[in-house]
Amino acid sequence: MSTTRRVVIGAGLAVAARLAVGPSAAAAPSGPAGGEVLHRGFRSPVGLAFGPDGSLHVANWSGGTVERITPAGERSVAVTVRSPAGLAFDAAGALHVALYADDRVVRVDGPRLVTVADGLATPVGIVFDGRGRLVIANRGSGEIVAIAPDRTRTLLARGVPTPAGVAATADGGFVLANYGGSIVRLAPDGRREDVAGDFVRPAAGIVVDRAGRVFAVDYGGDTVREVSRAGGPPGGGSRVIAAGIPSPVGLAIGPGGALHVGAWGDGTVRRLAPPE
Repeated sequence: MSTTRRVVIGAGLAVAARLAVGPSAAAAPSGPAGGEVLHRGFRSPVGLAFGPDGSLHVANWSGGTVERITPAGERSVAVTVRSPAGLAFDAAGALHVALYADDRVVRVDGPRLVTVADGLATPVGIVFDGRGRLVIANRGSGEIVAIAPDRTRTLLARGVPTPAGVAATADGGFVLANYGGSIVRLAPDGRREDVAGDFVRPAAGIVVDRAGRVFAVDYGGDTVREVSRAGGPPGGGSRVIAAGIPSPVGLAIGPGGALHVGAWGDGTVRRLAPPE
């Protein structure tokens, strides 16, 4: 038995978090369909990223922390911050955190937090592109913003409906997770195209693997999907590679190509075998 509760987080992000109640709370899928549960006890794991040493970092949104999990499974708090969302490491191995409620992105410099972009509008997903720029999905303003190493700010796109996630592609473009229900390709010349319109609610988790394949979470559909331009509804489509994950939000590619998923609904981090 389950129920759906609408909650409001940070500066007004409304989400429908599926909360298990009663006996079914212990019956979350943990086999191949829903992935292998690696870690439990998170409070809204929104952003996931692997550091240079192979440690997994998890943005524990409602807990106000970013946790670090070593390859040996040792778990600790890397930094305490308010409403951490997207995570990304730069080429030098420095962790960057999007602070949704504070409208800024910070770099973790030992015990200090250094602001690298402020004046944003509820930033969620972040990524570093091939030019070393920090690229931000500025959800509240419907913009994609790039911050160069010299702090020069470039507006890459505006009028993007509720962008929650962003990932860089090898050709210098990007793919965007539009919380309204689609995956959008942003070409290097700025042209936009819907490449998958069969999602319910894409969230922050969207990644591109070394083969150029795009994977994204569907928060509203409890699935992880591979985006494909062939077949499916107008504007492209996708195929389900994992189902029964309660409200997946975060996504990262780990060592060996396995996908790691942060599930908002039950506070777990799960591993999916590398898709064939």
